[in-house]
Amino acid sequence: MPPALAKSLPNYSKFDLPLLDDNSDDYIHWSNTVTLEYRGLWDIVYSSTPSPNANTDAVAYQEWRRCDKEAHLQLILSLSHAPHNYVLDAQSSKDVWDLLKTRYQSSGELCSYYLLKCLFITLFLDSKPMEPQIANLLTITHQLSNLKFPMTDNWVTGLIKVKLPASCKMLKTVLTNTEEGKLTSKGVIGQILAEEHRRIRTAGGDATIYYAKSSGKGKKKDNGKKCSHCKRKGHDVSECHTLKQEQEEKAAGSTPKSSTFSSGKASNGKSSGKASSKNTSKGSSGYASTKVAAADTNLDDSDETI
Repeated sequence: MPPALAKSLPNYSKFDLPLLDDNSDDYIHWSNTVTLEYRGLWDIVYSSTPSPNANTDAVAYQEWRRCDKEAHLQLILSLSHAPHNYVLDAQSSKDVWDLLKTRYQSSGELCSYYLLKCLFITLFLDSKPMEPQIANLLTITHQLSNLKFPMTDNWVTGLIKVKLPASCKMLKTVLTNTEEGKLTSKGVIGQILAEEHRRIRTAGGDATIYYAKSSGKGKKKDNGKKCSHCKRKGHDVSECHTLKQEQEEKAAGSTPKSSTFSSGKASNGKSSGKASSKNTSKGSSGYASTKVAAADTNLDDSDETI
């Protein structure tokens, strides 16, 4: 005879559960918050209480069916649209649970690779609260443990220290220099959250303003300008360093050309040299004649004055 079912609450009242999105990262958190056990329904979902024989014990079977329907309903009501569509054909609460577990907690290498990638690449950000970021890291480590990829507390502690942002530089140095074995993940998390609260209080006590300022650090404001030469934003053509550099290079490149041209002219054949000297002589004599004539004119003027 199967064990008696605990009396469940009537009226199919909905559990206060977070909705499961179509995201494997949410599954562990969702499954851990499903609180069916205290209502006497978890044995149905997990099949620790099998279905009674309807022919030999109709009353027990009807009670089991009623509990199964309620557990089924509670699970369905805690699903968002995509997971709900995935379990539409499920005939029992156990079918719903098993289908979701297969979809979101697969044991394949691809899932492990994805989780490890998220675990080692994702860093903590100054612009977001630390607590949910740490909680996400712990969720990933739990998922890996369920996939037969256990993460020791030393590993978790080391990952948390490595992922700390630049604003926690001092705390990171202290934690790094602490003797190995004296730190636990819970202790490190406590120190990080305490440091974060201290910085928020120092900044004025408003967490929203603090994170808004942190997210704005290092970002250049857009002044609406756009250069017509290099097409970049933030300046106009009169301030364009690219254009100025091109103009300087162009000016520097024109100087050697003129020098080369002059030296080439001077190094032409003998006839060119002769012609040049002749022209120079002519020019010099002409200049001298003009000078003499001017001197005579000045003498005549002085005579008239006398």
